[in-house]
Amino acid sequence: MTAYEYIEEIKLRLTAYTVGQEADDLQLLTFLNNARKRVQYDTMTKYPERYAVITRLPIVAASDIYDLYSNENQANADLQDVDVYRVVLPINFIDTFVVKLCYVEEELDYQFEARRMTKYEMFSISQHIHNKPTYYNPVYAISREAGVYYIYFSSLKSGGTLITSTPELEIWHTAVIADLEMIDGAGVFLGDTDTVIAKELEELVILYTIFLYLQQINAQEYINFLSMEIQDQLQSLMPLYQLDKVEADIKLSSQEGL
Repeated sequence: MTAYEYIEEIKLRLTAYTVGQEADDLQLLTFLNNARKRVQYDTMTKYPERYAVITRLPIVAASDIYDLYSNENQANADLQDVDVYRVVLPINFIDTFVVKLCYVEEELDYQFEARRMTKYEMFSISQHIHNKPTYYNPVYAISREAGVYYIYFSSLKSGGTLITSTPELEIWHTAVIADLEMIDGAGVFLGDTDTVIAKELEELVILYTIFLYLQQINAQEYINFLSMEIQDQLQSLMPLYQLDKVEADIKLSSQEGL
């Protein structure tokens, strides 16, 4: 559904409530976008592929990771011949599914899946000769620092033989859904399409939007009823989703219509 379609449906349903005032479109748009994020939060464990994206990012050397421990460890890390990289993750990042090291060497395309661990574990294993990360067995860690998510990535230099091309990380991760937009600078409705929220979740988005609007205008006589209806909708999702998975392959939202 587009933002326009959502809002027209919401306004139609609001006529059933004697709230004594007309809803403003832009105000409803704000509630709509908040409702979509609530639906994502409530359904991410049931519909993880709906919110999954694949991002490729170039890796950047970050030797200063060892400064978190001591100067002595920095020297030891240099002696151990280990690469450490740090990459700033997208602002809408939530969590990873898969992280791969990807690079091209002598016209061959290489992809190696990385193991996840903490930053401390990543540093520790780089100091042990029998368990060091390598290009074909890399490791990574996720860290949130000053409100920004980073991915720390480590692999061995393979006895001094470096990758000649620029390596990238291919990150399969969940992401916060973007807001729907309804009007352009001239006040014209845009034909935006929601390609993230599943069709079976659109009713839940509408109910949440109405609930948030009624909360705003303090229409207490309807709030409890809507809250119960939302909970009923959420409880009915899992059986329906499991049936879909049995009957057909579930596609990523970007693949729908193909």
